[in-house]
Amino acid sequence: MRAILFTFLLACTLTAQAKDADSALTQDIRKFLKLTHVAELSFADIQNNIELQSRANPDVPAAFWKELSAKLNPQDFIERMVPIYEKHFSHEEIKAWIAFFESPHGRSFLKSQITVLKECAAAGQAYVEEVAAPLLKKHEKK
Repeated sequence: MRAILFTFLLACTLTAQAKDADSALTQDIRKFLKLTHVAELSFADIQNNIELQSRANPDVPAAFWKELSAKLNPQDFIERMVPIYEKHFSHEEIKAWIAFFESPHGRSFLKSQITVLKECAAAGQAYVEEVAAPLLKKHEKK
């Protein structure tokens, strides 16, 4: 009986310690997401996609798109991102990234990140248009 009780108490202790470790990891993931603006950038992509979908689907009432945008919450989205990061990255990796992004080089990267991403998106769009133009002409002739 003592062995069973000891095993149960040990299991409870280990479970509590694991939850504490997960809690620290979860907190650091949230810190990383906030520090790097990853969630905000991803959420901005969601909003952009909603705008694109609203233009591509004019039969859907504008009120739907407006209400959808209003109901989406960035914090709820962050909470959905946390388990994804927990699944793919170790706590040591997250802590190392935090240390980097808190360093002068990391802060410099973050300061330019949004501008760089916008310029890359524009370059990507121009590239697709450049490649697509001759293809459109080719297919229009057929």
